[in-house]
Amino acid sequence: MSQDVKKTPTEWMRTEPFKGYEILDADGWRGKDAPAWDEPITEREFLIRYGMSTTRVTPEAKERVMNALAD
Repeated sequence: MSQDVKKTPTEWMRTEPFKGYEILDADGWRGKDAPAWDEPITEREFLIRYGMSTTRVTPEAKERVMNALAD
């Protein structure tokens, strides 16, 4: 996990291994200390904020993760 690379949440979700991740309600981007949606953030911060949000992973992404874990 690179702490130096910064991308917007939309860019992170277009990047492997996050392709197929969806944020349905961006709860993690609310609050006085939250960055704007279009502000680049690190992968670590993306994962933290993603975890605080209402999310969904597409069936294709789930299958990709399960296959990777089986290898």
